[in-house]
Amino acid sequence: MQRSLSIAPHTVAAHAKFFARSGRKFFLTATRLDGFGTTLDLNEKLKLRRRLEDLKAAHTTGLILTEEQSQPALDVVAAAGMVAMVDLSIESGDLVDPSRFAELVSRVAHAGNVYRSHPGLMGYLIDFPLRPDTLHEGPCVIAVKTVRRRLCTLVSVLKQHAANALVAITRREGSPAPALAEEDFLYCSTAHLDARELGPWIHNLHRLAGPRPVVIEFATASSGQDEAVAQAFGAGAAGVVAPLVPAPPSRDWLGIRMLRPAETMPFASLDCAGPPQPTSCPLVSVVVCARGGEREMPRCLEALSRLGYPNFEVVIVADGGSACVSEVVARFPQFRVIGQSSQGLGAARNAGLKAARGEIVAFVEPDCAVDSDWLTFMVRAMQQGQLDACCGPAYVPPKTARFATGVAAARPSLSLTSFGDAMARSNLAFTKGALRRAGGFERKYRTFDADMDLCRKIEGTGAKLGYSPAAIVWRLRPDTLRTFLSRQGSYGRFDAKRGRWGVDRCDALPRVGRAAVFGRYQRVLQMLQVLPQSAEWIVLWTIAAVLARFVGLSPFAALAMLAVGPMLAIFAAWTTPLEERRVTARAMLALRGFVGPLWRGLMRDWTVVYGHLPSPEMVRVRRARMRHRAAFR
Repeated sequence: MQRSLSIAPHTVAAHAKFFARSGRKFFLTATRLDGFGTTLDLNEKLKLRRRLEDLKAAHTTGLILTEEQSQPALDVVAAAGMVAMVDLSIESGDLVDPSRFAELVSRVAHAGNVYRSHPGLMGYLIDFPLRPDTLHEGPCVIAVKTVRRRLCTLVSVLKQHAANALVAITRREGSPAPALAEEDFLYCSTAHLDARELGPWIHNLHRLAGPRPVVIEFATASSGQDEAVAQAFGAGAAGVVAPLVPAPPSRDWLGIRMLRPAETMPFASLDCAGPPQPTSCPLVSVVVCARGGEREMPRCLEALSRLGYPNFEVVIVADGGSACVSEVVARFPQFRVIGQSSQGLGAARNAGLKAARGEIVAFVEPDCAVDSDWLTFMVRAMQQGQLDACCGPAYVPPKTARFATGVAAARPSLSLTSFGDAMARSNLAFTKGALRRAGGFERKYRTFDADMDLCRKIEGTGAKLGYSPAAIVWRLRPDTLRTFLSRQGSYGRFDAKRGRWGVDRCDALPRVGRAAVFGRYQRVLQMLQVLPQSAEWIVLWTIAAVLARFVGLSPFAALAMLAVGPMLAIFAAWTTPLEERRVTARAMLALRGFVGPLWRGLMRDWTVVYGHLPSPEMVRVRRARMRHRAAFR
């Protein structure tokens, strides 16, 4: 999504899974600067400028400079219209020895002060060659905590002295370097260029990065580098750093050496920076169900009109035949509009599915704006994984309401083994055959229940499901506390109708190695993880408090039970990467993490006991009846 940023005009900023420069998406294609020393005279600067012009003509947008190269070369980089990352190399002993660490902090602060507002500076890389054998001070766990704490200090010092610069830590394959919430993006270096294994590796890096960009560096040149670069961008990398590929000498049949360039530019074969198109581009039908009153709908349709995918159509279903929807759609004559009476979300989506002509059907809410490469990533993921359904994340734009930031950050990046919450975000694409086998949406469901029901039916058909971390949408309408609780109430009602106890919350937990370790006790352990944030836990706490009061036992056990739920929510909020790093944003995230599951459980239990969920309309009707009866008494 193109969006103006309140920073310097040429500064590169992290914008969810991608970078933005001058309000536009920016893909980093960089290489390391070799063959130039730490001092440059006028002739060497002219030579460097010609070198940069050749790189820029070959689709290179940035350089990786050492700390010594940055002083003379950064001005030339800015004059060429490129950006640079300054690589701050440190030794393992610099973080262990307190005196050496103090000197390192002064050095990092100086580097941040020198280039804090330089137009050619994109950010800093902290290159720390951490290996398991370097953790020699005390037990390994204590050493890792020490390294993590001091790396956080270095990142904070750089951000304090260079506010607009991005900061990341260089990681290598097999390195135990931890992921820090203070990093602006994830930077990983590898010498592995196998295109078949590169995609899953980058997918795992996306999960580690969360709502941050991922940059890949290929440390060694290879003949298959062009394919690896395309695979990295196709897997959602926001940037690639690659070396120049040496050209092998060529001799003719007489043994005479032919004159050829000594090296090949790393990104010369790219048509443009960004994700390459899928091998085939089937027609995709994007269905938008509008119910009227969506102020963000013009921005949603404008974002759809800017999609970079070459073969798609947009079908808009006006539920209730809203006049304001017709006025908005009139500005986009290339989109089709279908009107129907007010029948709810399930019927509206069935109407859009019936009118869709594409092999793939995607659903978007009218208060969301899709990324320009949204369909490209979706279709690539579905083709490479031979998927029947694919999901992507939903983020809130920067500088949005604090509660909305917390709600969006708390949504887990699901693997689609259970994707009920993802359905409510409506960032999903299905094959039309999978939707038909599932029977489509149930017309009796008028709100989020329709999405949840289809989710269960899709899972029941044995469809192959997947997740694309780079296929993002932006939630334009901030979630208020009322809408958040309303959505959680809908989830609770669906759980009650399906006879489920917190299954969605359990399925959203990490799954790596659980089946092998826990075996048949896996479900019990999942229940114990979500139990402290449930309504049932409050009942248990109440019983423990009453027993402690009337039996004469110590109230410590009851107080400990009461504190477990909030402590888990605070821990999750503190360790979650957020674009908004203020304490208030994390406090809102902790509030969501505790109140959301609790309210969902209460509404589920209410539905089980009384057979229905109290809606706002029902509450108003009951209050009107009570006032009417009171008037005749």
